[in-house]
Amino acid sequence: MDMLLTLDDLARCSDDELYALHDDVFFRLLRSEMGSFARSLAIACLDNIKTVLHERATMRHAFLPAYG
Repeated sequence: MDMLLTLDDLARCSDDELYALHDDVFFRLLRSEMGSFARSLAIACLDNIKTVLHERATMRHAFLPAYG
């Protein structure tokens, strides 16, 4: 991977695709050298993947009934 996975690109992916991408990018992060461009890119991509997953989870919970 040599480019940033943007929020717009990731928004088009299914949850299953996002989880698979997360795993792939995470293992790339583990294999990267400290301080390298590849490591910085992997961290940024993971952050974007987590942001999209979090936004989806938040939207799903917004429609659940509140307990009181």
